[in-house]
Amino acid sequence: MAAVIVMFFHFGDFGLISGLPLVRAGYIAVDFFFVLSGFVIAAAYGERLAHGFSRATFMFLRFGRLYPLHIAVIAGFAAAKLLSGRSLFEGSHGAGYLLRAVLLLDGYIPNDPNFYNQAAWSISVELAAYLAAALLFGRRRYGIAAAVAIWLVSLAGYVAGIDAPVFGEMLQRCLVGFGLGVLCLGLYRRLALPQAIRLWSAVEAMVLVLAAALMALLRIEGWRLLACDLSFAVAIVVFAHERGWLSRVLRTAPMRALGEWSYSIYMVHLLVSATVSQSLLRIVAWLGRDDLVRPGSGHPGFETLDFGFWPNTLVSVIVAAICIALASQTYRLIEEPGRRWAKRKARRRGAPGAEATAPTL
Repeated sequence: MAAVIVMFFHFGDFGLISGLPLVRAGYIAVDFFFVLSGFVIAAAYGERLAHGFSRATFMFLRFGRLYPLHIAVIAGFAAAKLLSGRSLFEGSHGAGYLLRAVLLLDGYIPNDPNFYNQAAWSISVELAAYLAAALLFGRRRYGIAAAVAIWLVSLAGYVAGIDAPVFGEMLQRCLVGFGLGVLCLGLYRRLALPQAIRLWSAVEAMVLVLAAALMALLRIEGWRLLACDLSFAVAIVVFAHERGWLSRVLRTAPMRALGEWSYSIYMVHLLVSATVSQSLLRIVAWLGRDDLVRPGSGHPGFETLDFGFWPNTLVSVIVAAICIALASQTYRLIEEPGRRWAKRKARRRGAPGAEATAPTL
């Protein structure tokens, strides 16, 4: 759901779905990924790392999870640039941007989006959170003290509006969310809650409404992040119990498929939307329909076009369907093979006993 919201957010204010207040605040849905990542990584690897699982192997597995699809998307953007008749190493997005994308440095350079897979800023800073987890998990009170200090400094930096190279708002957002996600796991394991399905259904509905309302309505940016992250954390703890009817809906085959493809959806949607929007602009110019181009629009992509409210909505839904269809294939052909390859390599270098002593959630 978060990946789909981010996708429609990047389409711009273009029709019914993309124009909803919740979707126009959809960039904050990326922070849901950070909170969820902290929860999942702590659940899957926290005790393993404490019981001897190789920290280098852990980082290798994280690269194997993220990097193959990232490189494939960069190749897609490079191919699109070449097919448009532009040089790969010249212009406003030349060799420096390409190298920066390949090295996953975009999350550490403020206010300079990269043509080559702009969405990759989030995975670049998430790798920093993984490194912090590798260094601090299993270090007992010293690790906890260091983690709390990092979290407080990151939150203070974001609230104060500090957006410097390396330690900018992108890294701060990630560390704040990831830290809350780790805390969520401790809360989840300690809660003894009633089993009543009706009660859980009501709670699930309330936490979703709360998260959506905070995203759509809050306007004070620094504290908005903390409020939304806290609502995401509550939602994760509640839905991790899987006891309400909304959880049943999320366990249906279509929703499970969207969940499996969510990383691919997040990574490929900008490539698809950029390709489609540029193609539509060329078609509109060829037809001489300047009336379909918004005058004075400084936004790239769909926001430069206006076919009318309902045609805009239809175009956005069609493009979303294309993104999801492509994501299903990149998941099958790139993402999963890359993950399996990393796991095969990791088996030769990991800590074999860690699996037995620290079961995965």
